[in-house]
This record gives sequence, structure tokens and C-alpha cells, in this order.
Amino acid sequence: RILNKPGKLTKDEFSIIKKHTTYGYEILGNSDRELLKLAAIIAYEHHENVDGSGYPNGLKRDKIHLASRIVALVDVYDALSIKRVYKESWPRNEIYDYIKEQTNIKFDAKVIKVFLEYQAEIDAISDSLLNSDN
Repeated sequence: RILNKPGKLTKDEFSIIKKHTTYGYEILGNSDRELLKLAAIIAYEHHENVDGSGYPNGLKRDKIHLASRIVALVDVYDALSIKRVYKESWPRNEIYDYIKEQTNIKFDAKVIKVFLEYQAEIDAISDSLLNSDN
């Protein structure tokens, strides 16, 4: 119900949504497989911000696993690129402007640097997925 709600979430609804990081960690974290252990870390940390303003633990900079810092950026790129029930998709130039504005706030500067180096390839992949029938 909350995920498909048009419009802004209430404070209580946002508190519920934020629990997905912990739920993902709990589901994936008990595995003995290294890949699933890494997936658990990513699930738990992908909403942490490098300035410490994220959740669930307010981690900063290198306290956030590199894989989580990468996924955080890709997750936002994806979320802004696609129309959702509660928002329109953003123009690509505005997505990149936002990402650059969030350097050392939300996103790691080194991760952004690499992301921008591959901007053409990322956009091509995104376009192919957005324009596919799958």
C-alpha cells in the first residue's frame, strides 16, 4: 500500500519504509555464501549518506562499505530515471545535476567520478532497459 501510494509519505509511512534496510539484512545476512553476505551489507547500508545523514545507522564515509556506496548512487539514478506512481521521471540532465550536487553529502566523490566517466555507457544501458518490452 505504501509503495504504491501517490504523493508524499507521512512521517509514520516513511518510518515503515526505512525498515526495508533491516529486513533485507535479516533475510540475507544468515547465509554462509559470500555473495549473499555482501548483498546483506548492501541491503542494510544503501541508504546511508557519506555525510552521516542517512539511515539506518548514520554511518559516514569509509564506514559505509564501498559496494553500498556504489549501489546507493545507482539506486538513486534508477529511481529518478523511472516514472513512479508518486512522481514523474526526471530529465537525465537534472539527474546528473542532482548527483553532482550531492557529492560528499549523499554520495562518495570517488564513486561519482567513476560513474560520470561511464555516463555514456550507463545511459545506453538505461535506455535499452527503459525501451525494452521486458
